[in-house]
Amino acid sequence: MNMTEDQFCSLFSIGAGEPLIGTTGETHYFFLLEYNGVWNDKALDKSEIPEAVKSHLKNLTKELSYSKILLIKQVHHSKEQDIRFFVVVVKEQGSRLYRFQLSSYLELLDLDLIALSRCDPFFDPFLQKDPLYLVCTNGRRDQCCAKFGTKVYEKLNERVGDLAWKCSHVGGHRFAANFFVMPYGLLYGRMRPEKVDELLKYTIRGEIDLDSLRGRSLYPPVVQAAEYYLHCHTGDLGLAAFRLSEAEESKPGLWQVSFVHSMSNQEYSLKLTVNKSSQLVFESCAFDKQTPITRYSLITS
Repeated sequence: MNMTEDQFCSLFSIGAGEPLIGTTGETHYFFLLEYNGVWNDKALDKSEIPEAVKSHLKNLTKELSYSKILLIKQVHHSKEQDIRFFVVVVKEQGSRLYRFQLSSYLELLDLDLIALSRCDPFFDPFLQKDPLYLVCTNGRRDQCCAKFGTKVYEKLNERVGDLAWKCSHVGGHRFAANFFVMPYGLLYGRMRPEKVDELLKYTIRGEIDLDSLRGRSLYPPVVQAAEYYLHCHTGDLGLAAFRLSEAEESKPGLWQVSFVHSMSNQEYSLKLTVNKSSQLVFESCAFDKQTPITRYSLITS
């Protein structure tokens, strides 16, 4: 199908009024592996990374629930440089980002990634304090990611240099450009170059930008929505402002989600309805699959 300016899945999603919030896949662990070859539609599977390493990483995601592998790259890279590898452990407070430099992909076979996921103190020397910013630019997976992601990455690279990375598919082509802030697991959608500076300011302040938020990957979608509404209600945008205490579906489509404020210990309880509407949107620019729009609504009385 030949694509014109108004035939991108992300623009259809905007036109349909699809909400961003609650659209992030629950992920607690990210394994970010530098690969500067061509990214195909299935970036890891079709890469030239040794098969033993691919199998090792895939087995890891089977063993470690809520984990994801992303390939990453930067615009400037020398073949003589080591391979960068990051492990992200997302938590409500104290998320961790580990950085490694590998001379070969096969060195991954000797890293105890399960121990890493448990934040074994042995790996503390590899902790990195600065955040990473990832923008999905995998155009061979979906054209929206290249069209919207590339310009966002270029602007981001101008601002933060080596802290900016292109990444492979994160989920949700129709929300391109998709923008992850690590190690917090914060996923933003529909990012544009003119929004980059503002989002960086929020991150530096340790806050969440609610306008572009898809959700925090630590939580399932309904809790992502509840956290969003809580930040809106209180005006407290702090990343570590609240701790989840309960999330329960009392009956189909009706949830009660409770949080505790990290400083005051005040408890907040929210009731939400989850509704899959009859309105459909295309999942990707292939226009071969549609999905219903899901809306999370706050019950205020």
